[in-house]
Amino acid sequence: MMLIKKIALCLKKDNLAALMYFFVSLIHYMAIFKSDTTLSGRVGFHSYIGLFLCLCIFFVKLGKIKFDGIRIKLLIVIFLFALIISFNSFKGGVPPFLLFIYLIEFTFLDNKEWLFLYKLFRVFLVIQCAFGIVCYLSYTIGFGIPYEINEYYEPQNNALYVNYKVSYIYSCAKENAIRLCGLASEPGYFGKTIAFFLIADKFNLKRISNIILFIGMWFTWSFAAFLLCLLYFAIINYKKKLALVLSVVMVVSTYFLFVNIKIDDPVVSSFQERLDFNNNTNFENSRSSEDLLIIFEKQKNNLEDFMLGYGGGYSNSKNTGLSSSLIKLIIDYGLLGVLSTIGILFFIAYFYAKRYSLALVLCFVWLVSRYFTAEMFVPLVFVYLIGGITYIKSQDYTLNANILHHNSMCHLQK
Repeated sequence: MMLIKKIALCLKKDNLAALMYFFVSLIHYMAIFKSDTTLSGRVGFHSYIGLFLCLCIFFVKLGKIKFDGIRIKLLIVIFLFALIISFNSFKGGVPPFLLFIYLIEFTFLDNKEWLFLYKLFRVFLVIQCAFGIVCYLSYTIGFGIPYEINEYYEPQNNALYVNYKVSYIYSCAKENAIRLCGLASEPGYFGKTIAFFLIADKFNLKRISNIILFIGMWFTWSFAAFLLCLLYFAIINYKKKLALVLSVVMVVSTYFLFVNIKIDDPVVSSFQERLDFNNNTNFENSRSSEDLLIIFEKQKNNLEDFMLGYGGGYSNSKNTGLSSSLIKLIIDYGLLGVLSTIGILFFIAYFYAKRYSLALVLCFVWLVSRYFTAEMFVPLVFVYLIGGITYIKSQDYTLNANILHHNSMCHLQK
């Protein structure tokens, strides 16, 4: 009965545009829609689905779109992003016009729709984690759930997708790694996404859904996700000096103990290697140190190249083995391109989050997270950043409304 009510809520006219945008965000999130993975289906078909959904959103919102300050600012940064991608392309690549449409249509939604979209994606993440946890335990312990094996992007380092259909697991014999991907193409991407949703909910592990999210994030063994979570706890405890000092001591002690203790389990030992700064492969598995070499060797002595970049697609064309990172963006679009997109979006989010401390923390954590990803803007970024701030503000508003109601009732009783 509860499920029927939730489905009915999704199909309400007021939520229809947000529901359709939810499916748009999945197109840029799920591995089956990414043409560069071995899990993708019919190439290009998802573009037609996305375009159809965008047209539906436009007609549903026709005559109801209201552009306030936050939406106008978002449109400005989207157009800046479009200009940079379109005119600063290595060998004249085709600009992703459909992506620009996806991002613009996010501004068509009102605050209530942003909130509904955020909550809907959160439910989707919880379901992914629930299925993923079962699949992960089945693969590592042996529940006997059938699966298929697919190559991971392309034949490299014996890396594979363990495909359970409802969830994917990254398995690499060279790294002794077994990491949960959910329905995303990479475990790190899945882990970072979960981290943002946990932070926006204050890591409230009294909620069963957050426990499921936390276990799912843990099974990704994502260095970036754990680092972002630690950053969150460090920021919220900065005023509590004793708590902060004890937290740092505990984290540092646990880190050295964990890295140096000998554990036979291949999954755990793989994660130890990723955390060990004395290990040459520590960041090659997280974020390649080769990125740093390339950026310094090719751009440090040329101010123009460093500021403007070599053009979108340059790093991929060189086949340098670059991993997804902020440095890859600087190589392609230059420091100016990165600051005029990611930097401006940060300040837009910052001013939207003003007066809400948790929302400001989310903004700062998002900014730091850009080091670990080469995605400038995709629909999901707007969902968990702008949608996350909207969610935090709604939680605070509800709390304040309850307090005001309680105070007014007490006043009447007097």
